[in-house]
Amino acid sequence: MRPSHRPESAVLRPEPTGRGAALALASTLGVIALTAILTPEVTGDAAGLAPASEAGALAVHVAFQLADCASALAFLDILDHPTVAGSMSVASLVFIGEAADTAAAARALGGKFSPLTLASARTLREFRDLGFGRTPFLVVKDAGGATRFAAPVPRDPLELRSLHWALVGLADLHARRTASGRR
Repeated sequence: MRPSHRPESAVLRPEPTGRGAALALASTLGVIALTAILTPEVTGDAAGLAPASEAGALAVHVAFQLADCASALAFLDILDHPTVAGSMSVASLVFIGEAADTAAAARALGGKFSPLTLASARTLREFRDLGFGRTPFLVVKDAGGATRFAAPVPRDPLELRSLHWALVGLADLHARRTASGRR
């Protein structure tokens, strides 16, 4: 029998445990943190996404499509977590699709999230400038309109947990900066 010539990426590997899981989590957090650090700053005046309305909060904007409504937006529950809830809130859910499908998207979300807005050319341009490539895509802005975080929402449970901790860290950093008067 000939040995298999499958590419390395095609070989199934068990889920990491112990030190392997910690390393996977650390590398995922590193990628998310690097994305946040390298995100260009876009001000509210030049962007379609509004800054946070309250000086003490961060505004979360999410680009999504109708196909994301079923389960991909469940990550928004992270914003209800006590370590994040006081510092971040959903400012807008930006629907990328046809205007006729906006009502269907609102129904699919069950009225849980609002406001729901149809993506304008200006808003799509801003999402693309921030690295948008697929939905859902998350953008966090401060009261000054500066983009503090932008990333596609992961679908893998381990990466989703890493997103949770990245948002907890961002909320904590923002709360400390706000308390000290720094931005």
